[in-house]
Amino acid sequence: MKVSQDRLGYVGHQTRNVSSSFYDIRFVSVIDSLSYDSIGYDIVVTADGEEKADITHYCTEVYDRILELDYDRTSAQLGGKYIFAVGINGFDITAGEVVFEVTPYYYLNGSKVPLTTVNVTYTDGVLTSSAYVYN
Repeated sequence: MKVSQDRLGYVGHQTRNVSSSFYDIRFVSVIDSLSYDSIGYDIVVTADGEEKADITHYCTEVYDRILELDYDRTSAQLGGKYIFAVGINGFDITAGEVVFEVTPYYYLNGSKVPLTTVNVTYTDGVLTSSAYVYN
């Protein structure tokens, strides 16, 4: 897993080639409490400069560990108390440049609080960059 240094919110992503033509990606974040109204992700997917999807995903489960390759990573190792994640499946390896603009968020007392946005870029199925977007 590629792990960021900013430990509250987005911590990394995992990629899995499911065939010679397609790959899946999972975005992983941490939170410090279960007191939030809800948690999730806003994800904008752009391929070769054209927006292809605008996804809002509400997470309904949190974890204290997550499987990475052949070993567990605990939430404490990732810098939080709980892990939440979302997987997006079936990206064409030959799609050219695909940018995932990932913003984890939580709701507290009815207000949405976005955490730091990260742009994760793949070119023909290979990770080419991962960078925070500061506003």
